[in-house]
Amino acid sequence: MGDRDRLNSPLTRREFVGLVGKGAIVIALGGLIRFLEPKDKFVRPPGALPEEEFLSLCIRCAKCREACPWGDITPVLLTESVIGVGTPRLRRGYCPRCWKCIPVCPTGALQYWVS
Repeated sequence: MGDRDRLNSPLTRREFVGLVGKGAIVIALGGLIRFLEPKDKFVRPPGALPEEEFLSLCIRCAKCREACPWGDITPVLLTESVIGVGTPRLRRGYCPRCWKCIPVCPTGALQYWVS
């Protein structure tokens, strides 16, 4: 069968399933890339470094959450960001600034003076 004849014939079941599978992979990868994008929508604890540097230093140890007497620091959830999952953020976007979270940060992701 020549190429011209092949273009006019219907797809086989195997070809159809393969085409649908490839389409599903493309759609899934598009969604995954969008899901993995860093989101700057989180309000970080006081003294947090700029987002990229913060993400590279934070080891998700939860010491800042434990130090917060008001419980205002909560972890970023998997449904919010794959890259930022487990990192600290402010629950209500407000912090009374007691600064108790900064000295317990073992990596320096939170600092007193951020320039």
